[in-house]
Amino acid sequence: MMVAGYQMQAIAQGYLVYQMTGSAKILGLVSAGAAVPVLGLALIGGAMADRVRPKRLIQVGQACSTAFALFVALSIVTGAITWIHLLVVALLQGAVWSFMGPARQALMPHVLDRNRIANGIALIAAGMSAPALVAPAVAGLLYARIGPEGVYFAVSALGLLAVVFSTSIRAAAMPSQEPRGSVPAEIKQGLSYIWSKDVVRALLLVGFVFIFLSAPMQYLLPVLIVDVYGRESEALGLLASMAGVGALIGTLSIAALRERGRGLMFMAAGMIAGVAMVTIASIPIYALAVGVMVASGLGSAGVWSLNQILVMGQVEDRYRGRVMSIFMMNFGLAPFAILPAGLAVDAVGVPPVVAGLGVLVIVFAAMVLLTERRIRNMP
Repeated sequence: MMVAGYQMQAIAQGYLVYQMTGSAKILGLVSAGAAVPVLGLALIGGAMADRVRPKRLIQVGQACSTAFALFVALSIVTGAITWIHLLVVALLQGAVWSFMGPARQALMPHVLDRNRIANGIALIAAGMSAPALVAPAVAGLLYARIGPEGVYFAVSALGLLAVVFSTSIRAAAMPSQEPRGSVPAEIKQGLSYIWSKDVVRALLLVGFVFIFLSAPMQYLLPVLIVDVYGRESEALGLLASMAGVGALIGTLSIAALRERGRGLMFMAAGMIAGVAMVTIASIPIYALAVGVMVASGLGSAGVWSLNQILVMGQVEDRYRGRVMSIFMMNFGLAPFAILPAGLAVDAVGVPPVVAGLGVLVIVFAAMVLLTERRIRNMP
């Protein structure tokens, strides 16, 4: 429910911002807003996830996100909405995710056996991908028929349902632990632990570069729809839904895999995502883009889920929240790519920017494949 709401909100937010401002720079700023607080809060969120009941953190985050969506809906209805409102809400959503993301990972050992955690991570990714089959398309239709306020009211309802359903999660009690230090001390302990794991450092760095290079594509879709294809919000929803189809195929396939060849698949997924970006940017035909977005979703979801699986397979359960907080900080750094991409689009147009980033993704994946034997040979 919560993921479907976020995906619907992303469609409404992106289209509304570009409709109000006509600026790729502002679109990039608002779209990147949710990532910025992660840089400052993810480490705290990770330490908290390892200290308290993760389920509680998740439910509080769900309630806050619901309230934010309702605020935007009411602002639109009253005519008070500006892009500044959307930027502030994006920042608040990012703060919430700084705690919810690590909490989701910290909850895993309490609901699954250790030997099932990798499959569990992939199934969570599949569960996050499944709503993308219909949620963006529904958001596009609602936006076109009853306006952005209808989308945000629907997001509020989904958030409320998520809070209700999450109460049914049955998690084992947290094991007794040695006395806890302060939050800063535990953050330092977590960072020291990560630094001691060479392969974890390498995987986190590779995951960051993939996100840095591929993130602008998602946020520039409204510009492609309006400026290149000359279409409306329904077309944007369909493109996002096709990416969801690919993401679901990819994550379900990963969940069904045995522990073999995941390192190679990680690199292959990056190459697929890069080729899809180049293809969409080079051939400005909407019907082709609809099909290619399936490959884009498959590649992006493969990178995301496999990176998590490979990283979490190397760490102890008691450090899960803190390691995931570092993983999430990759997204906090995404604005350093999204904002320059928005500036470049305003200067030269969206196709050259997306194509250039796609080429960089392909080149980087090839370099890692050839030089990082530790990752290439990971089961």
